[in-house]
This record gives sequence, structure tokens and C-alpha cells, in this order.
Amino acid sequence: AKHTGLKTENVLATHGSEQAIRLTVQSLFKKGDEVIMAAPIFIAFTLALKHIEVIPKILLYKERKGNFFPPTTQIVNLINKNTKGVVLCNPSNPLGCSISRRDILKILKKTASFNVPVIVDEVYSEFSGTSFIDLTKKYDNLIILKSFSKEFGLAGLRLGYIVANSEIIEKLDDEREMFWPISNFSIHTLRVLLKH
Repeated sequence: AKHTGLKTENVLATHGSEQAIRLTVQSLFKKGDEVIMAAPIFIAFTLALKHIEVIPKILLYKERKGNFFPPTTQIVNLINKNTKGVVLCNPSNPLGCSISRRDILKILKKTASFNVPVIVDEVYSEFSGTSFIDLTKKYDNLIILKSFSKEFGLAGLRLGYIVANSEIIEKLDDEREMFWPISNFSIHTLRVLLKH
């Protein structure tokens, strides 16, 4: 919580970001749900959705003059009362391009009007310099997934976390059904690194 500048009730530690992905996807969506996803995207999202038999509406990134841009206008236009979620990566994995603050705000404003959750994978955000964690204070439907694997180079320790409003965090924690999702050694290592 200190690391993100948020309250403890807004953060949930997970067994790597992959548990964060599976936990959010499988807790918030069910078979037949309409989920919008910008692609290409980290394969773990596709697998998590497939596991619960959700076939996402995939919108491809746009290429202009050798640069890639998220399909923001298409996403906003598709969001309606039947939409159950939007899944994004910031920056894109594997393209590396970021979503602008202006674009994420357009998506958040539209989804908020329908109470649609927006899941944003930010495991590489420290390399791009863009993060939307601060927006979780304003938008209750925004869920940010993070990892210490990239930021601190701790891939083998399986340390991820979810940032969201307290109600979502409580729901995800209740549905995790794991008494000890993170090892004491991993927690100790993280505490030492965060001090430095």
C-alpha cells in the first residue's frame, strides 16, 4: 500500500500476476459474458477466459507509420448495457505501446455509466512511465494488475498484486480460496527490497 500510495484495503497481494489475472477474470465473468479485449494481449488472459468459456470480442491495435495505437474509439463504441468487462494491457504486451491517459479516461467514463469493470494489466508500466493506479481513487470500476517480477526482477518469487476499490478487493480475496497464496520467504524478500 505504501509502495502504491493507496490504502491497504485497496491492494491485494497475489501469487504472481498470473493469479491476479485468473482471479479477476474468473471472479468477475461467467460463461457467455460479453468481454471486450484489445489484442494482441498476454496469453494468460486468453487462457483464463477460455477456462470459463468466455469468447471475448477482440479488437486489434492499429498501426500507423510503424507505431501501434489502441483501438480506443472501437472499444468505446462497443460498450453497452450487455458489456460485462473490458481487458487491456498498459503498455501492451507484446507491442510495447502505451494507452494515453486521455484514451483510458474515455473508456472509464463510458464503462462507469454501465458499471462495467475495466481490467488493466500494468506489469510493464514501470518501463513505459505510464500508470493509471491513481485513477482507482476516482473510478470504482478500474482494476489494475501489477507484478514485482518485472519492476524488481523477482519473477521466481511469484509476487503480484491487484489495485482496486475496497469492495472489489474484498470480493476477490473471498473468492481466492487460498490460505497462504504467498510464501513467507517471498514476503520477507519484498519487504527488504521495498526498504531500499
